[in-house]
Amino acid sequence: MEFFRSISLRRSWHDLRNAFGSATPHRWRFMALAAAATASIFLTFFAESGFKGELERPTIIYVESWPLSRSDAEIIAQQKIDYAAKLERQAKAVREAEERKERYRQVGKAFGMDVEAMEARARQQAAAEAKAKAAAEAKAGITAPAQ
Repeated sequence: MEFFRSISLRRSWHDLRNAFGSATPHRWRFMALAAAATASIFLTFFAESGFKGELERPTIIYVESWPLSRSDAEIIAQQKIDYAAKLERQAKAVREAEERKERYRQVGKAFGMDVEAMEARARQQAAAEAKAKAAAEAKAGITAPAQ
C-alpha cells in the first residue's frame, strides 16, 4: 500500500500540464504524425478483418403446427422443400468454411509457412482419428448410422 500513498492527483495534473505546456517547435507535428500512424494501423486491421456489418439474425421457428388432415403427398412435398433448404444451408456453410480456410492459407503463406504440408498432416491426423474411432466403435459393438 506504500505505492498508493505516494500518488497524488494534484501532482499528476501538474506533471501532465508541464509535459504538454513545454513549447517545443515540432510538438504538434509529432503528435499529428503519431496519431496518423496509430489511426492507419487500426484502419488497416479493420479493413482486412473482413467485417461485413451486423450479422444476419437467424429466423427462429418455435413450433410448426400442421393440420391432422394433411395427406401423405403434402407431407412428402414439404419434406422435399425442407431437404432442399437443408442442402442449401449445408452448401453455404461449406463455402464459408472454404473461404475461411483460404484466408488462413494466405496468412500462412505470407508468414512463410508450408501450408500444403500442414494441410496434409491435418488430413492424416483426421484419417487416423476416424480410423481409431471406427475401431473403438467396432470393439464396443456400435454401428455407425447410415447417412
